Amino acid sequence: ESHLMHPAVYSMRLFVADAFGVDVAQVEAPRLVRYRGGEGSPQAFADAKPPSDPSLYLQGQRTAAVLINLRTLPAGAGGETVFPQLLPDQGGLAASPVAGEALVWPTVDRH
Repeated sequence: ESHLMHPAVYSMRLFVADAFGVDVAQVEAPRLVRYRGGEGSPQAFADAKPPSDPSLYLQGQRTAAVLINLRTLPAGAGGETVFPQLLPDQGGLAASPVAGEALVWPTVDRH
């Protein structure tokens, strides 16, 4: 777990902790992902752990995800993060990547 204290990783974790008003210990290590043309991630889903999961006692529930974009892509180049359940009649809500901007969304639902 020494990677959690690497200066670059720690500064990202501090940014997220500050944005959410939580202790940095509650922020997981970032995962770096690079998509090439035609690639993408699977559809996002609520990944709440069931109440019976013993790891909740030690780790708690992940309640949000943060995506920090490292590059800006030209309009029409792709790379959008799409939430199909939001604005479904318009094909979903899409956020285009802009370098240095963070996209935050809940990973649990209200129920």
